[in-house]
Amino acid sequence: MTLFSQLSAAVSVPAQTILSLALFVWLNGVNEIVPSPYLDEEFHIRQAQAYCDGQWQTWDPKITTPPGFYIFSLLPRLLTSRACSPGLLRTGNALLLLILQALAQTVSSYVTPVDHPTEARAQGSSGSAAFPRWTGLNLSLFPVLFFFSALYYTDVGSTCCVLAAYALYLRRGRSPDEESSSVRTFLQVLIGLLALSFRQTNIFWVAVFLAGRQIVRTASFNVPRSYEVADCTLGNIVDRSWRQGELYDPSAGDAYLEDYAKTIVSLLVVAATSIRRLVRTVLAYLVVLLAFAAFVLWNGGVVLGDKSNHTATIHLPQLLYIWPCFVFFALPLLLPHILTMLATLSPLRTRCISTQAVPRVRVLGAWLVLMLLAVHYNTVIHPFTLADNRHYTFYVFRWFLLRHPLARHLAVPIYIFCGWVVIHALSGHPNDVAPAAAERKMARRNAWQSSMPSHRNRVSFVLVWLGATTLSLVTAPLVEPRYFIVPWVIWRLHLPYRNEERKAGASRAPNSLWKRVARGDSQILLLLETGWFMVINVITGYLFLYKGFSWPQEPGRVQRFMW
Repeated sequence: MTLFSQLSAAVSVPAQTILSLALFVWLNGVNEIVPSPYLDEEFHIRQAQAYCDGQWQTWDPKITTPPGFYIFSLLPRLLTSRACSPGLLRTGNALLLLILQALAQTVSSYVTPVDHPTEARAQGSSGSAAFPRWTGLNLSLFPVLFFFSALYYTDVGSTCCVLAAYALYLRRGRSPDEESSSVRTFLQVLIGLLALSFRQTNIFWVAVFLAGRQIVRTASFNVPRSYEVADCTLGNIVDRSWRQGELYDPSAGDAYLEDYAKTIVSLLVVAATSIRRLVRTVLAYLVVLLAFAAFVLWNGGVVLGDKSNHTATIHLPQLLYIWPCFVFFALPLLLPHILTMLATLSPLRTRCISTQAVPRVRVLGAWLVLMLLAVHYNTVIHPFTLADNRHYTFYVFRWFLLRHPLARHLAVPIYIFCGWVVIHALSGHPNDVAPAAAERKMARRNAWQSSMPSHRNRVSFVLVWLGATTLSLVTAPLVEPRYFIVPWVIWRLHLPYRNEERKAGASRAPNSLWKRVARGDSQILLLLETGWFMVINVITGYLFLYKGFSWPQEPGRVQRFMW
């Protein structure tokens, strides 16, 4: 039994106990050292306390989100009959992190692709079942979520709602009849509306993202499990999509940039041939979309309060800032992909390094130009970004991006590198032997979507995920790591794992930790991720609790560092 198997067996039962202990330490420290509401907690807690006192007509104009979170916070009071003190409200929010852990484990058990090397696949695997358990624990330790679990913020509850909606979607049947079940439709609408009551931008995940995934799933119902294709030209793809309803959707690991465009065209053509069936299967998401549209019309905008500081505007660099953030938090899991990309650029590259690890020159040049244009003409610096030195983003902009007029342009290669690594990670293990040109061509020719499960994500998922991420970020002028939580969580849940566990007694030469990391052994990478998150949480928690400072304009009032 490997070290990972031993540890995962220990974690399987008390996973929530481990999380509960960590939460207790963090929550107790916050309540003891910061007993009064801090920063945005001031109006969040004030609003919740108004509802606790039965003042249902009271609404703080500083609040931008709907009242679902505050109504939910009445449950701890109903269960304990205690007053809605900051400590009690924070405790209720912390308990949501335990629910999030269970939801993340459930979703991971549905979507986690496990990539078994040939020998391990032939022999069978016992370690795969541990991946969802460990993923649930790690996601609950995700630094941004864990940090705000001890403060009365909406992020943990909002993410729980999105994961609940995703879990329900994944539990839905594989046939059109099951998809249109009235009970399931009602539940999907109910959870979708609940998610919107926590945060309006959840519309892009509980409606747009899930509807996109449902359309792809419905479009693949009548597709044969296997067949050969003469060629993958656009004309042939359109013809087969129209005549036979077959969706062209290659594995992300076998796809080039043009395959993404071909998948979009194929999906549009297939959708046009079965509009009625598609409308029936996405009815729940259409209802949620209509409810959101009605709210926007009634409210005169998306945000409820403080509209002057939250005006929607096109902010394309938001789609660039997200990639270094992803790489920072997922660094242990992305190490094999980073090493592979660097090795590919080396003159000593061998055949065991796939050339797919790096973009083609013309693709790289195109993205470089587009990103430079976005940075030069569309960089938006919100007044809050440079006016509040309590947030880490203040120092990113002040020390790096605004240090010199050219600094933000020089960061573009970093965005490209990080973005490519993040997207490439969805394609599976990076160090497998690169297939010959003919083999890769055949893989792309046999790229039609089928109901057969795959251990790798397909192009359609990447497109839908990128679309929802773009919609949720592109109109936000303010840059905050909290805005990246849901895109990161969905991406993280879909990362394929590589299980190299052998049968007991199988001989294998011992490998160093570094070799196992470079080989992409997820058993080690998950342990490193746990340790990485713990280190970040300890550092950020320590800075928040013990490294406070004061502003000259507010003497005696402690200011604290936070995400």
